[in-house]
Amino acid sequence: LAIIDTIDLTGTNPGGIAEGPDGNLYVMNSGNFSAGDGSLAVVDPDALTEIADYPGFGDFPSGVSFAPDGTLYTASFSYGVAAWNSATQAFVRAPDAAIEPGGTPSSSGVGVHPDGTVYALAPICSGPSEAHQLDATYAVAATVTVGSCPTSIQFTTRSGS
Repeated sequence: LAIIDTIDLTGTNPGGIAEGPDGNLYVMNSGNFSAGDGSLAVVDPDALTEIADYPGFGDFPSGVSFAPDGTLYTASFSYGVAAWNSATQAFVRAPDAAIEPGGTPSSSGVGVHPDGTVYALAPICSGPSEAHQLDATYAVAATVTVGSCPTSIQFTTRSGS
């Protein structure tokens, strides 16, 4: 468990990371708190170099999750959930027009099920929180109670039955 190498990134405060459909690593840089300078770094995992950095991800975005169609979702306490198309390298839903799960312009985490269903976490720390399952229009289709202060969602596949 020793560090074998590091990668210098353009952005500030790297947080969530996900493998993209192109095999590259996508690192969400949260930026400086309240500065609105979040960015997305793209890293070539073979060369261990940053090959791109995309600004415009707003105030303190966090985790990232890819949908099967290549859309990258990121959550922010400041705006909800943004969606970015990795093929066109453009926002589908930018931070200033972000998805507001359940009408709340804030989200503490986001995850995408292998079937493409998006889930967003409510940023509730005063008691049990909620995971919102979103439909194709990003309206809440179902709600599941989860623990206090959730920050990420991960899906796994299960073999056997």
